[in-house]
Amino acid sequence: MNKKTFPIVNDAACLYKWTWSTLFLNRGTTASCHRGFHWKLNKDTLKDFHNHPGKLGDREKMLEGIWPGNGCEYCRNVEQAGGVSDRIGFANKSVELLPYELETNPKEINVNPRLLEVYFSNVCNQSCVYCTPGFSSVIEQEVRKYGKSQFNDDYSNFRADDRDNYDEYVKQFWEWMHENSKDLVIYNTLGGEPMYQKEFEQHLEFFETHDNPNLIWRIFSNLNHEPEKFKEKINRIQKLVEAKKLKRFEITASIDCWGPELEYARYGLNLENCEKNINTVLESWGVVLQIHATLTAVTLPALHKLIDMFCGQWILKNKTANLNWNTVVRPDCFNPYNFGKHLVPYVDKAIEALNKYKKDYSPEINSLTGIKKQMLATPVSVKAVNDLHGFLDDLDVRRNLDWKKIYPDIVEIIDTINKENTNV
Repeated sequence: MNKKTFPIVNDAACLYKWTWSTLFLNRGTTASCHRGFHWKLNKDTLKDFHNHPGKLGDREKMLEGIWPGNGCEYCRNVEQAGGVSDRIGFANKSVELLPYELETNPKEINVNPRLLEVYFSNVCNQSCVYCTPGFSSVIEQEVRKYGKSQFNDDYSNFRADDRDNYDEYVKQFWEWMHENSKDLVIYNTLGGEPMYQKEFEQHLEFFETHDNPNLIWRIFSNLNHEPEKFKEKINRIQKLVEAKKLKRFEITASIDCWGPELEYARYGLNLENCEKNINTVLESWGVVLQIHATLTAVTLPALHKLIDMFCGQWILKNKTANLNWNTVVRPDCFNPYNFGKHLVPYVDKAIEALNKYKKDYSPEINSLTGIKKQMLATPVSVKAVNDLHGFLDDLDVRRNLDWKKIYPDIVEIIDTINKENTNV
């Protein structure tokens, strides 16, 4: 049997444009990459989301070796600078996601996706400090009550949505799943908080009545649930895996650090319940845990605590568990690179934590080392740093908290930055 390869080889073609679809049902848009343009859905033709005219046009250009724009310039610019882009770094190597249609016609542009991720509503039980109303109903209510913050546009403004058509979009989505789910290799469910939404029960009912033995179902969750009820949900999912209704279930837990720093950053989180739920996942056959940390100016100081929990406890209970991270881009005031060299000691502390353990964590250390180098090379943004200060002050008024007690080092760093940049 010949090894599969992406058959369209030129300086622009990307497998993700053929195989990946993201649906924002609450907004009424679709995309084919996290960096790509979001095309508007038509409620009468939602089931054609993967072959939207905009996506077909991009594929036609890529067949000719033409960069189509619409977000693809990100990879183009990285490659022109001599770097390794997403397109050549892992997208075109993801041949397990190759659409069936390309195996018989390498120039086919009408295909079914193999990787589908769906955002349902913004219903959520947390209001994380760097989140937005589009992904958190709690933040939406908060902004309606207190108004906008002058320091953070992302927190203050609603993304354009299409809630009037939401029920119709959900109805057509499930019709599409009935017809096409067997073509999927990976199905991601996001929110809001998916396991807190009514659509979670719809998922369970769907998979209980449909055999998808080759499908990995992955949920992105904050794990902020009552432990016994959470355990019931996991038990129900385990039965799906045991019955070969699913190949595997994965939970990507959105946990950025550990301790009171996490409870502030992911406001609404009960740390004790979260830890109980992590242990439930670690002890559950057929369920894989991935911890994903978003590195921000307020989560980096306690990243080392998360590393100690993961390396010193969780990975010892289940060797399949995984830990990874990325730096936040928006809101800009939370971007750690805006602090330049001043957050580097926390990166060093995280590297020291990894070095304490016998397992080889060189990929993680290399990742943090790269982040450190970029911090050292990035000038401080005084405006962004002070916007963070102002925004956290706003949140404290709205939530009756005191961020300065939780992050005294950040207060000191901001003072230092302002003194260094004061014209005497």
